[in-house]
Amino acid sequence: MFNIFGLSRILGYSDFNPSYMRNPLLQNVKRQLRIPVLLLIGLLISCQGDARLPAELPVAHDVRYYTSLVFRETPYAQQKGLVKLSAVQAKKRGHYRITRDSKERIVEIAFMQGEHYKTPNHTTGYYQFPAPVVRTKYEGNTEIKSFYNHLNTQISVRGQVYLEVYELDSLGNRKHLYFLDKNGSEIENEWRVAAYHWQLQDDGSVIETREDLHGEPQPLRPYFLFYTTRLHYDPQGYISLMQNVDADGNLVENSTGVAQDKLAFDHQGRWLGWKVLDKEGRLTEGNGPNVAKGINTPDEFGYETAIRYEDRHGNPKRNDHGFWGSRRFYDDFGNLSRSYFTDSIGNPAPNVVSGYTYAIYTWDTKGMKRVSTQLLGTDKLPIDHKTRGYSSITYTYDDRGLLSQVSFLDRQGKPINRLDNGVAYIKYSYDTGGVRTSRKEFNTNHKELKP
Repeated sequence: MFNIFGLSRILGYSDFNPSYMRNPLLQNVKRQLRIPVLLLIGLLISCQGDARLPAELPVAHDVRYYTSLVFRETPYAQQKGLVKLSAVQAKKRGHYRITRDSKERIVEIAFMQGEHYKTPNHTTGYYQFPAPVVRTKYEGNTEIKSFYNHLNTQISVRGQVYLEVYELDSLGNRKHLYFLDKNGSEIENEWRVAAYHWQLQDDGSVIETREDLHGEPQPLRPYFLFYTTRLHYDPQGYISLMQNVDADGNLVENSTGVAQDKLAFDHQGRWLGWKVLDKEGRLTEGNGPNVAKGINTPDEFGYETAIRYEDRHGNPKRNDHGFWGSRRFYDDFGNLSRSYFTDSIGNPAPNVVSGYTYAIYTWDTKGMKRVSTQLLGTDKLPIDHKTRGYSSITYTYDDRGLLSQVSFLDRQGKPINRLDNGVAYIKYSYDTGGVRTSRKEFNTNHKELKP
């Protein structure tokens, strides 16, 4: 049964201040029930009693096609298409179809190839696109997003998130975001975030905070330890600067010595990289990769073709993931077909953490499904992943195009137990609508491994 009390925070703060996290009284205030929104969500519940939204296609007023979506770090900004395609071009490659209503609001974004929904690929980004189809319904000051698989069945994403519920201000700016599961209960996403809160500042910047179900502050994302964050956007709406601040808005360095992350885009919105700064605006190494600069080279479609890293002095730097840089290559459908890691001067070289140099990605003849991943050394011969033990991965699909098995193989193509978790293959099951009902892991003896 739909849990109406799980919506107690859908319309939270009337006044927002980052210091609320330290004030139990304000925490109680923000959890007040807001009856209009509760009634609204209730009207959207299906007769089956869960939080499912209808899967009917939205009325299209304007439809456009894009190669990718503009990079973004948080869900505050509306998604934007990157590198426009004609309808003819879109029939031949992976693309995002963005549908708007008569008020120019996005009502659907679908990742497609030709006329078919497709599982999102390398174009998804950090907080981008979690399902083949995302639909948005607007009611009053509320924006509700639901997610669908390639069979047009509503699914959960980012953990068990079934609905994303945004509260908007009178100008349509986003103020809060909450996550609901299939039963209508508030939940945390896979990053342990239950709610985002935003406050628009007089200078046009936005203060963002995130919290779990217990009201505890959460970082921008795992390993990106910005908590109260000031977001700056350029005139084109691209995220240009993120600053870690205290409750009074003062810059504060996190545990890695970073207070600011500055991003760069070209005039088309293609992402060019980032710089990491301390509170004085000086370059410093820190955050997840532990570099001062990441320099990205996009192609005509906006896809990453090369990335490299520098320290605060402008010298090449190997990141904490084990590589100095990498190159990427794509097929005619826009799928990632191969990649390799580089050394400090750009030559192919092994990742010191994973041990391999090249990765070869094979797709079916229609470019819809990845069927294998193969790891190679600098000599282009099969090699084992240093920490996981396999040399290749194969992907098997059922008659409906749903992933049914993932298998890990050695250099000779035989099943192998992974070094890190002992898993040789994973089997998936689904209901009639294509919603996953089980995920089971097995070793080479076909013994199921329990969590």
